[in-house]
Formats: sequence, C-alpha cells, structure tokens
Amino acid sequence: MLQQLPFPLRLLAVSLPLAVNVYGQSDSQSSQAVLEEVIVTAQKRDQAIQDIPATVNAISSEALEDFNILSFESLEQLAPGLDTRSVDGRSGSIALRGVEYNPNSAAAQAVDVYWNDTTLGSNSSGAIFQQLFDLSSIEIVRGAQGTLQGRSSPAGALKLNTAKAQLDNFEGYVRNSFAENAASNTQLAINTPLIDGKLALRLAAVYDDNELQETRNLLDGNVSDSQSRAGRLSMAWQASEDIRVDLSYQYQESNLDRVTRVQGSSSLPQQAIALPVIESQDNLGIQVAPDIYQGRFEVATLRVNWDLGNHQLDWVSGYSELHSSENFDNSQGNSNPNAIAGFASPTRFVDASFANSHEFRISSSDSDDWQYMLGIYYGEENGQFDRYQYLGPQGPNQGSILSPLGAEDVGIFTHHSYQFNDNWSTEAGIRWQRAERFNASDIYLANGMLLRPLLAAEVRNRSEEAVTGSWSLSYQMDEPDAVSYFSISKSFRPGGVTVTSVSLADLATYESEDSIAYELGMKFKLLDGRLNLNTAVFYQDFDNYITRLSRIAVNDRGLATRPRSSGITTTGDALVKGIEIEWQALLADNWQLNGGLSFTEAEFKDGVNLPCNNGLAIPNGQIANYCDVSGLELGIQPKLSANLALFNQQDFGSFELYQQWLLRFVGSRTEVDAVGGELGSYSTADWHIGLRSNDNGWDVAVFAKNLFDKNAINNIQPQFRVRAGLATGYQRVDAIDGRTLGLSFKYQF
Repeated sequence: MLQQLPFPLRLLAVSLPLAVNVYGQSDSQSSQAVLEEVIVTAQKRDQAIQDIPATVNAISSEALEDFNILSFESLEQLAPGLDTRSVDGRSGSIALRGVEYNPNSAAAQAVDVYWNDTTLGSNSSGAIFQQLFDLSSIEIVRGAQGTLQGRSSPAGALKLNTAKAQLDNFEGYVRNSFAENAASNTQLAINTPLIDGKLALRLAAVYDDNELQETRNLLDGNVSDSQSRAGRLSMAWQASEDIRVDLSYQYQESNLDRVTRVQGSSSLPQQAIALPVIESQDNLGIQVAPDIYQGRFEVATLRVNWDLGNHQLDWVSGYSELHSSENFDNSQGNSNPNAIAGFASPTRFVDASFANSHEFRISSSDSDDWQYMLGIYYGEENGQFDRYQYLGPQGPNQGSILSPLGAEDVGIFTHHSYQFNDNWSTEAGIRWQRAERFNASDIYLANGMLLRPLLAAEVRNRSEEAVTGSWSLSYQMDEPDAVSYFSISKSFRPGGVTVTSVSLADLATYESEDSIAYELGMKFKLLDGRLNLNTAVFYQDFDNYITRLSRIAVNDRGLATRPRSSGITTTGDALVKGIEIEWQALLADNWQLNGGLSFTEAEFKDGVNLPCNNGLAIPNGQIANYCDVSGLELGIQPKLSANLALFNQQDFGSFELYQQWLLRFVGSRTEVDAVGGELGSYSTADWHIGLRSNDNGWDVAVFAKNLFDKNAINNIQPQFRVRAGLATGYQRVDAIDGRTLGLSFKYQF
C-alpha cells in the first residue's frame, strides 16, 4: 500500500514516526529544543499562528533566502494548494483551494494581494509577479475573506510585508545569486538610524537578469530574456512614545523579450519554411518576433500606529501606479505571416492603472476577555486598457480598442473576539460594502474615428452593495495542547462586463458572485513544543462563481459571417471542498522537517451550461455554442499537492555547514486542451548546501533546482489562430523549469 503513494507522501508516512522516535531519545539538548513561536497579523493584530481559528501559512525572509526564492511565482513551492503563474509579462494568476483567477477577466481577484496591508490596483498583478527582495514575511490566509481584509475575496489573501526601517541598528547586506540560465540576481539593503531611537532610513534594491527557461525561437535562434530592477526607500519615525509612522516607496522597472514555448504540428498552407512537429520538451517557439513587454510599477505605503493605552488607532494608506506595454503576434506558429493576406495578427497592449486605498481602524488592547475592532475602508482605481490591432480584411488598418475603467470600493466592518473561559472562545465579524464599477470599450480606426462601441451604454456603470462576515467557535484543549475550531465565512465579488475585441451582446455581462464557506480545523502543539500539526477540512458553496473562458469561438455581433475567437467572463454555480495539513517538526537541535499537503475538489454543479468550443457551427443570431459542464473542474489546479522541507546544520566552531532539501509533488490536473484531457502528476527535488559564519556575517551556498531534471507541463492553451481565423496547429504550453544549478553568496554587516 505504501509503495502506491507518490514519493513525497511516502516520505510523509515515514517521517512522523521518525520524528517520534527521535523525540524519544534521552539527549538532554534535544529535549530542550523547541520550535519558535510564529507571530502573524492575519487578523490585523499580532497573534500566534497556532491560536488563530483559520488556516494561515507564514513564510519568513529566512525561508525565502534558504530556498533561493527570488520571484513571486516561485512561492507555490513552499505552500501546497497555492498556484501562482505568470500569464504574460503584464499579468499573473493566483489560485487557492481550487479557486482560480484570470487577470484578463476584468473581475475582482479571487485571492487579493496586500502590500504592507494596502490594496493594489486590479491591473497590478503583473507587477507583483516580479522580484522578491528585502521582505520581512509573507502570510497566506486561506479561505473566504469577508470581514477584516481590505476587499472581500472568495479564496484567500496574500500579505507581503516589506522589511521596516530599524530605529536602533546600523545594518545591511549584499547578496548575489547566479544560475546556469544566464541568471544573475543582486540584492542589497542598508539600514541606518538618522536620530537614534527616533528616525531611521532603510534602502533596498535588486537587479535581476536571466533567460527564463531558455526557450529558443525556431525562426531566428534567439532565446527569451528578462531584466528587472527595483529600489525601495523605507523610513520609520517614532514621533512619540505612543506614535510610530512607517513610510515606504518602491520603484520597479521590467523588460521582457519572451519566446513562447509551443507544441504541435503546422496546419497552415504555404509556409515560408517547413515547420517540424514540436514537443514540449524541445523547448522551442515559432515567432516572427518575440513578445516584448516593458513595465513600470510604483507603490507607496503609509502606516501610522497610535497606542492610546486601552485602545489602538491604525491608519494605513497606499498608492500604486502601473504603466506597461506589450507587443506580440497572435499568429504564433506561422513562418510566413505577411505573404498571404489574413495571416499576420500583430497586437499591442497598453496598460495604465492608478489606485489608492485608505483604512482607518480602532481596536481594544487592554481586555483579556473581549477584543474588538471597528474600521472603515475606501479604495479607488482609475485606468486605461488599450489594444491596438489589425481591424479587418478591408486593408492593413492599425486600429485600436480603448477601454477606460474605474472602480470605487467602500467598506465598514467590525470584528469581535470573546473568551468565555479558559477553554471556549468565539469570534464574529460583519462587513458592509459598496462596489461601483465603470467599464467602456470602443473601437477606433487609425485616424481616430469611432467605428463602434463594444459595450452598450446601459452596462457601462454598475453599483452593488453586499453584507459579508464571519463567525468561529474555538475550544482550547489542555491535553494534548490543541485548539479545535469551526468557522463560517461569507464572501462576495461584484459582477461586471467582459472587455474584448468583439461584440458579445448579452454575453458581455456577468452577475455578482456569492459564496459561503465552512471550515473545521485543529491545531496541535505536541511533544513539548517540538511538533506543530495543523489540519483543516473546508467546504465552500458558490452562487454564480465567476470564471474566465479563453479563446472561445464566437460570432461577432451574432453574425455567422463574422467568426471570431474571444475570451468570455461568465458565471456558474460551483462547489469546493478539501483538506489541508501542515506541520513543523524539530527532530533534534540540528534537524527540522516541515511539510504540507492540500487536497481539493473544485467543480461546477450539475446543470451548469457555459459557452464552449464543441466543434459545431454557431447558428446565425447566436453568439456562441454552449456545453453542459456539470462536474467539470473550475481550473487547472491539481487536486493533490504536497511538499517536504528538510533542514540540517552542523556546527564547526566559527562556521556551520547546512543543507536543505525541498521535495514537491503536484498531482494530475484536468486540462480541456490537453490530449486525453489530463496532465500527469510530477515530483521535483531541490537541494541546497552551504557554509556560513556563526555570526551570520557571510554565507556561501550551491543549489540544484529540479535536481533530477523532471519534464512536466503545467498548462496547455488552445491553438493559435491567424487573423483569417485558421488554426496554426501549434499550442502554447507552460512547462516547469528544467534542472538549474547555481551559486549564491551573501555578506551581512
């Protein structure tokens, strides 16, 4: 039976008994070692992670450094059930508990990202999918968020906390990392008090250059290339004994020349050169020119904390700004785009987004039995999404689709915690919110003349109100030391419109989403603080789950004479259920084993019909064909994922030798565009070994990611089509990185 399990689960099955055996030894030093208590701010106040009646994962800056996690997309390696993927240079997708988000949907995010507790603009996901540097921690809050976070979200929240300026210490570091895909990453930080104990400044920066997955363009031999640079200034001011002010500003630039990996065989006539059959492992693309992305991202945050004795006032404000452009050709897989009319499909996206948010809250701080919080939130966003492309067969007109957007969110919330006695406690919260949205989309000719609107005037403005909240009941057990809890949470996402290049008529709008989630969990502190074991079972029921369908065959304006392909944002009732397990085990003073497991079933309910590509002609007067998707999985996330992280260090006097292993398992996934409809499971192993001084002054390490060079596909997309509508025969495939060897060095002062 054991041999039938994937390798990481077999290791899990033997590791916990091993931990118990090690704990049973008589070594006095081992008996004194305990796990450090982890403090998080998932509920807007400092709490031990083991005491929170919710599933929260904390990733420290040390863990990011130990495993050489340099980009946001790599976070999923440390958190089973988290799926992070860059859709293109300008956007990214984050999924938790099987609930995914497509940034092209124009919908509210399923997992909101908070930067120093401030919300970011909806178009800022691409900026988040860049370099991670000089962070203090990352918190992953799983499950429906309907009370305390800035916005209501159905799957969870990610909180990125940058390193604060320290008032009393002059310190800093320089860190370099090199890898064989021509990768170089340099990070530095300097912290200096300006007025000891009163005013401090911290500067941090990063420069990254790499060739991504080294995908080679079959037509010209060029490979992908990525460059990013960013700088951050943070200041801390202790205005008085009771008031602290933290200010942070970050500027970031990114440039990307991407060759898209494809698989398939050519189905177009009259190619300029014969194109071969390509498999994913060939790591090839077919592009007349690479996708070119350029982006600039700025974010500023202000936090003021005022201790009033029996209460605390907190004010958090943020501003973010994003500018980006991306040039690409939709007809990838075509070696002769210009010889035949209707083959080339050059496109350019231009984004501009400006967002600000403000939250003010007051919370109690002197009561042991009753803790409460009251707050108000305001967020505003304005921007423009412009698409420049060839408009039709009448000639090479380079027209544009201009899509301005606006959003305003207001929320009033309160949250209460009450301790009945030493064992029983409860938490309850409620939030009223109003979401206003404006979206327009119009087609313009190259001379600036309006050709036609894509969205009717009556659907451009939308305003909705909703009440969400949460409740939990917890029981603290004495023997064993454990907390059990049951919670109910309600979330909401506003409805909206699909912004695309075709007229979708009634399919252009989608309704608001509501969900209610139930969670039953237990958090154990075992073996005198040397083992933490957390488990949670969850069940979430969705009304009008918001989903994005990509490259759906449609009739533009319902005319069968105008076949097109378009993304469509729509809704359908859905159900999500699963289990999560996480543990940290201190095997001995110099051995630690951490790990986690996530199993999720996320499916549409019976009777749900959505637009689809069923191969049949779309009747005249109808926008798209429909298919019964009952039981179809909501996204391409695996049902089962797991990881194990093993740490060891050996003391040699003035320095220590350390090593870490990270084993990851990703289960099979349903993918409608894959042959057979399923992508297989895979396992990877990362290994790090290094030397560092006992005073942490220097650190040198070598690493091997995907040590055994596993080949695996994460996602397959429908075939690329040329402007005339013909399929090229090639599909985009997203594959995991191959084996990567590297070296890192850090000097700290």
